[in-house]
Amino acid sequence: MRLHLALSALWIGQAVSVLAGGFELRLLGVRQLGMGHAGAGFAADAAAAWLNPGALCLVPRNSVVFGGGAVTPVTAFLAQTPSVYSAASELQVLSPIYLHASLGGTRDLGQWRVRFGLSVTTPYLSSIRWPDTWKGRFISQEFSFSTLFVQPVVSFTRGSRLGIGLGFSLGWGNLLVRRAIQADGPNGTQGSVRFAGTGLGAGLSLGLLYHVNGTLSLGATLRSGVMIRLRQGSIRFDVPESLESQYPDGTFSASLPLPPSLTLGIGYQPDPRLRLALDLSFYGWESFESLHLLPDSPAYDIQEFPERNFRNTLTLSLGGEYSVNEVLRVRAGWYYDGSPVAQGYVSPDLPDATRIGLTAGAGVRLSRHLQADLAYAYEFTGERTAILDAAVFGGAYESFVYKLGLGLVYTF
Repeated sequence: MRLHLALSALWIGQAVSVLAGGFELRLLGVRQLGMGHAGAGFAADAAAAWLNPGALCLVPRNSVVFGGGAVTPVTAFLAQTPSVYSAASELQVLSPIYLHASLGGTRDLGQWRVRFGLSVTTPYLSSIRWPDTWKGRFISQEFSFSTLFVQPVVSFTRGSRLGIGLGFSLGWGNLLVRRAIQADGPNGTQGSVRFAGTGLGAGLSLGLLYHVNGTLSLGATLRSGVMIRLRQGSIRFDVPESLESQYPDGTFSASLPLPPSLTLGIGYQPDPRLRLALDLSFYGWESFESLHLLPDSPAYDIQEFPERNFRNTLTLSLGGEYSVNEVLRVRAGWYYDGSPVAQGYVSPDLPDATRIGLTAGAGVRLSRHLQADLAYAYEFTGERTAILDAAVFGGAYESFVYKLGLGLVYTF
């Protein structure tokens, strides 16, 4: 309760961008956001190019789906000993985007029909900036990681019940890490070091969708892990002038693993106006054991805490969509998002915790071919008291997140 009150007070003027599920954002479609992020078990629109490539060939019409959102997470930190201390980070608003498309129509290939698709997304996006003079500044002052993935997809169906799809994804990653260092000047000012770099990675995804009957469909999406390899990133020091010769700028390399995942989805349509969806996702976060920032030339005397030892997680999503009339659809959902960060490894750059989300949304048909979608999500955690063992630093963290999405769907 004390932390909740502190969080409420800090929210008046401060916000911190920390996301659940490690640093996965999951805003990949506004329609799906309104339904609690569920969508792997039915064929709705071109968003299937990312969510379930096997469903793409079973979408009734070609479409282009594009949009974005604003995500404003809030986290408070509170330590009780040796004296009461609280902190919050600087205001940030994350802006994920997405574009999904069915391309070239559906073409015959013997007894099979094939459809091509394209997906452009920002699935992993996280950023946090703490005040430069806060208590944990030697662990983290700023951490930011963003991605952009492009995934072409080919999807096959034989008849109208089974769809199989394969996607190849190419991802760009951008990492920024900044923290204070023990490089005090004569006037008591402290120094800092900044690591910044970009890298590439590639992966595959396989999707299946099966219409059991007219009301029930089952889907599965298997996504490989992606290793983002950063090369020749820059190391920049901000130290007192008298110490600049001891801290020359340089370059570094790093590898950041993004997890493999398996999503099982169920779509159920008991009535032509009502659609229900359930997704269960397994993420192999245990592949993220550490994040070493390795200087390419002489090792600097910089303290770091690279060990992550993430654990695998489960995410459960439930959602529904109801067609009020030919113009308006309303949506609602709920999700549970497990945290991969184990006790002993909770760090200020990723003070993650298991989250519960409540979502709502609507779709409005603007014309025969155009629809606008709007969605909102509120996500919250309980209070988590944790210590980063390697730094002997800890306290209580509590978070909530606001997500707002706006998108357009053009069908043809």
